[in-house]
Amino acid sequence: MRAALGTTREPARTPASASASGVSFVSTQVEKLDSRAARVTGNLTMLGVTRSIVLTVNVDADPLAKGRAVAFVATGTIRRSEFGMPFGVPLIDDTLEITVKTRALADEKE
Repeated sequence: MRAALGTTREPARTPASASASGVSFVSTQVEKLDSRAARVTGNLTMLGVTRSIVLTVNVDADPLAKGRAVAFVATGTIRRSEFGMPFGVPLIDDTLEITVKTRALADEKE
């Protein structure tokens, strides 16, 4: 793409384009805060950039699974400019809130 005065402009990188490059998180430390919460430190890789981040993880029984599952909700924040997405800063907020929801199921007893 060509910009004015003959300079070359890179396409804007957005969180939506992150899926094309892959996103991964590898935990490096887990600190139990209480019986239902933990602080998880790890390396987040997105758009080829790896940064250490901290997530707060809350664990609750899944009421729909009748005691066979637990639900995990991890939350944290990143600065998108640190992952190669500076487009629009400061007009567009640089801080992204991350929420990951998942659950673990127990094996069925025979």
